[in-house]
Amino acid sequence: MNKKLNLVYPAHPTKLANAIVATETLAERIRRLDAAVDEMPAKRAQAEAAVDAAKEKLAAKDVAAIFPDAGKFSENEISRLEADVANECAALDRLDRQSEAMQAMGATLNAELDTALSALAVERDAYVAEVQDVIADAIAVKAHEMAALYAVQDSFSRAIGGSNVWQQFARVSDPREARLSWQSGDISFDTAPNLLTQAVPEAVPALAALNIALEPVAAVKHLARTKRYTPRVQHVREGHRPTNNQE
Repeated sequence: MNKKLNLVYPAHPTKLANAIVATETLAERIRRLDAAVDEMPAKRAQAEAAVDAAKEKLAAKDVAAIFPDAGKFSENEISRLEADVANECAALDRLDRQSEAMQAMGATLNAELDTALSALAVERDAYVAEVQDVIADAIAVKAHEMAALYAVQDSFSRAIGGSNVWQQFARVSDPREARLSWQSGDISFDTAPNLLTQAVPEAVPALAALNIALEPVAAVKHLARTKRYTPRVQHVREGHRPTNNQE
């Protein structure tokens, strides 16, 4: 029975997990801000329409007041319409303030994200180094085993007067099928399968374990692609400026 490769990787570091959570939180805030900014033009268009409608109603009452039957319009009604205009203008100005605040928040979140990603990269690199050490140690152990096999084969070849052909190549050829062939220019090559390029079923559990061990690294890679907030114009009308008056 073939011996399966079993590598034990270090546990996910708490610092790396915390850095991932912190970066994910910032990424979510940026996504929410982007969504809010995308909604701003429609909200602003509605607010402008509400201001225009309120002003039109007030203007209609003001004009009607010049006619002989104007007495039927009470001053309370005029005051209510003036208050409606003021309220709609205030709502529009509030959206403008929110718009400016969103731009400032976007710049702040971008800076915080850059800082978080830098810290995340440090923790990721430290963890990747630990995982790499596990793999490197395993390779070193196997290399020692291979060196011992080379020595045994060399002694065997010397004892029987055979050829060490398969040991002459930098590749890891299957010693059971190694044979010498020639190509143009009297250049020799080995026709045996290269064990380094063959599928190794024994490595399946190790690869599965590696995928689990590298989940934080995959998360870091995903977060590194987080979309930055892009400042953009939110006004629907060109040249519109916030107003608190009713003109």
